Amino acid sequence: MWQFIKYVFATIVGLFIFSLLGFFLFIGMAAALGSSEERTTVESNSVLKLNLNSQIQEVTVENPFAELSGGQGNIVGLLDIKSALANAKLDDNIKGVYLDVQYPMVGWASAEEIRDAIIDFKKSKKFVYAYGEVMTEKAYYLASAADKIYLNPAGGMEWNGLSAEYDFYKGTLDKLDVKPLVFRVGEFKSAVEPFFRENMSDASRLQNQVLINNVFDHAVEKISQSRPVSVAQLKNLADSLSVDSPQDALKYKLITHVGYYDEVETALRNELKLKEDDKIKFVGLGKYGKADKKVKEGKSDSR
Repeated sequence: MWQFIKYVFATIVGLFIFSLLGFFLFIGMAAALGSSEERTTVESNSVLKLNLNSQIQEVTVENPFAELSGGQGNIVGLLDIKSALANAKLDDNIKGVYLDVQYPMVGWASAEEIRDAIIDFKKSKKFVYAYGEVMTEKAYYLASAADKIYLNPAGGMEWNGLSAEYDFYKGTLDKLDVKPLVFRVGEFKSAVEPFFRENMSDASRLQNQVLINNVFDHAVEKISQSRPVSVAQLKNLADSLSVDSPQDALKYKLITHVGYYDEVETALRNELKLKEDDKIKFVGLGKYGKADKKVKEGKSDSR
């Protein structure tokens, strides 16, 4: 009898949990469908706000529970970012772009596409402001395209060059008595090395060093075109580890201002000719994607 009661109770609990999960899933899907039908009306004197601290991939992937988790879990689409910047370039109601950039989770190739889109947007003579409490090299690479770059006084900045880490599994496989069978031709076929080596081969180290140096050289060259700092000086600052604090970044002209977020808001109000108590009309990427399109259909940008 007691065993029967336990099974019944477990069934009831399981049904309750299943119903609860189904309810939240329904709410999330309903919210996603409802929001997709809403159109955004962009008010005059607005600012496009791009939060680049999320995971960025080719297309957007929305989390159905984003409303319940404070908007966390969404994957931002590279195409949406580029489309928004191209549209904002032609949108008279958008007066500028604000970049929130600290820890962008994006590859270097995609980061360059975003940066190029920002530079193209600036052809409209509209402003671009960037702010971060801290900035990685990749974050700074994106922020360097802005007109004004703010870094929080209590924050920090990474500028020490690029590096790469690799995992090796030979020790684990030896303990498991697993011997991989590997077929490869040539020294530079290093993809399988983690399975039969405990460190990098000379050929693998060489090719990865060349790749990292080329990526960093390219990034430094692009930054130098936007900031009043030479390529040689940027490399020297990285090699000497001279930039650690926001004050160092300002000293070497990597950024334009050391300031808190409220100071950025004050600067934006001045740019928009607003009063001290006026609210800045930010429009996020998600909402702006539902605004009227200014770019002609079939055009990926306005060039």
